[in-house]
Amino acid sequence: IEQDLKATPLSTGTLDGTITDEDGDPIEDIRISIRQEGDILGSAWTDEAGDYSFEAGAGEYTLSTSADGFIDEWRTVSVTAGETTIEEFELETAATVQGTVTNKDGNAIEGVRVVAEQDGRSYGTQTGTDGEYSHEVPEGDYTVSIVDSTYEGDSVDVPLTAGETTEQDLVATPVTTGALDGTVTDGDGDPIEDLRITIRQDGQFLESIRI
Repeated sequence: IEQDLKATPLSTGTLDGTITDEDGDPIEDIRISIRQEGDILGSAWTDEAGDYSFEAGAGEYTLSTSADGFIDEWRTVSVTAGETTIEEFELETAATVQGTVTNKDGNAIEGVRVVAEQDGRSYGTQTGTDGEYSHEVPEGDYTVSIVDSTYEGDSVDVPLTAGETTEQDLVATPVTTGALDGTVTDGDGDPIEDLRITIRQDGQFLESIRI
């Protein structure tokens, strides 16, 4: 099947900026992405001067940064046709907590969810095949816990310092599990596909699946 499409050029503006660290020094090779309504439209990397640039149609966009060692930032910006919008970023140096999750026999466990929580903010990840996890978070005092639907385990208070890596291993114990099954339908009783189902306990995210 052939389907021809027509494209109409947009009236564009320019979105420029510089990304620096907390001392005002430019940061090279920071990935910055531009989104609209949740869809990524493109990405760029800062040059040695910390500069980036996008050309985009008039409208509202979201910019996000991503780089090891720094806290990601998200900004909403507006682009006006024929004009240059300046959006500067000063990135916060991250603190890192990492470690290995094992069972009581010292064997690494894959796929266990580990959460670092501070004042209601939580950062979650799952262990890899080697049982290792890693979080990059803002400096502060955190509780690092195993929060998983199939395991229970350690919950440890850990002070984290920007620019430093703290090692914190955890021990997990499998819990007795049951099955939770069901069907999602619309108002007419017809099944709905491609939905995300999320399970939480005490407000904490545990797992999600797409049906």
